[in-house]
Amino acid sequence: MLNTMNIKGLKRRMGFGNVFFLVSFFCLYGGGFLDNYGYILLMGYIVYMFLAFPRESSSVFFSHLMLPLYCFLLFYLLSSALNAKIVFSLFGKLAIIPLAIIHCKLLTKYPSLVSGQKWIIVAIFILISYFCIQAIHLLRLNPLAMRELISTNKDESIIVGGGFGLPYSLSLFLPTLLPIIKRSGVKSFLSLTLILFTALGITVILMSQYMTALLFLLIGYFLVSVIKYSRVKRIMLIIVGSILFFNLYMFLPDIFDMLGLTDLEMLYRRLDEVTSLASGSVQDATDFSSRIELSLTSLKTFSENILFGIGHKYDYHFGRMYANGVGMHAEWVDLLAKYGLFSILIFSYLIKGASKLHITKNSATVMFLFLGFFNPILSFQIVSLVYYLVPILYNVNSNQNEN
Repeated sequence: MLNTMNIKGLKRRMGFGNVFFLVSFFCLYGGGFLDNYGYILLMGYIVYMFLAFPRESSSVFFSHLMLPLYCFLLFYLLSSALNAKIVFSLFGKLAIIPLAIIHCKLLTKYPSLVSGQKWIIVAIFILISYFCIQAIHLLRLNPLAMRELISTNKDESIIVGGGFGLPYSLSLFLPTLLPIIKRSGVKSFLSLTLILFTALGITVILMSQYMTALLFLLIGYFLVSVIKYSRVKRIMLIIVGSILFFNLYMFLPDIFDMLGLTDLEMLYRRLDEVTSLASGSVQDATDFSSRIELSLTSLKTFSENILFGIGHKYDYHFGRMYANGVGMHAEWVDLLAKYGLFSILIFSYLIKGASKLHITKNSATVMFLFLGFFNPILSFQIVSLVYYLVPILYNVNSNQNEN
């Protein structure tokens, strides 16, 4: 049993580390020119955790969970002619998973840390809200600003959640808040805060005009609504929901008009394509067709470079890889084309990480896995919300309810 002095020391070590972690999270989630600082700070935080909590940190970073990632990083380093920078960058994105596991271990082992961790979650919500407000301001000036940030070098220094990373991470994360809101009661302070955050997040998703993000948001809410039912009822609800969903698309333009969202030109264009798909006019869904073609191109490239992929041939320069057969629009098939069979190590690591964090059946994880067939998803914004904020939030909320 810990005495009062030990508890204070434990909280002090965790509290100092959390400040360190928050600063690195701010830089990495914001993207832009702060990215490099974020990776350096995150590495510094990992070193700190080994000093402050050596047993818990060693048990995770030196576990079987990390073996697939370390093997892949070794392949990545050797095949990139020892380009340590790109290896460092990938490790920084994926290191959030072992950190989440360590934090969950500490919260379970030392319940006295839960109250402090609650404020870290609040701080993360505030940081993401800041990026949401920044994004809304930017999108009011230029409705296509989020797309331009990742397709050109224009406004590269603006910090708005890494371009597409902000709306896509929110589309996976927001539905996971619904069970907490229901459990806490709509009128509670926690629920009201989460509802306001949800409204802010949905505004960003709509204004950024990423149809896939909006689609996955709606599917995520549907999943968390039907998960409580038996398997037979879930299947029936999924069938009925699918029928209603495709019909809903017919009415979404009218709904947007009623809400005064008349300037979402790109979203309307994507809606027309989905409507065409629902009515069987595949030839009119040009964006969907092009994505399928890009994915097939990646699969063809993989079939011709099964073992190593083609990344090593072009120093992992994504522009050159795109020109040589990597579609760059579907993460899972693109990984196969870039890294060949070695990409299976990444898949294994992500699945094992979800299992270790007990989020394999969480809607965010399910949507994350599906989204990988449609979009690039290995960004810090997306991985951190699915693999860190979701399990930590549920852990803290569960501990609070027990107390």
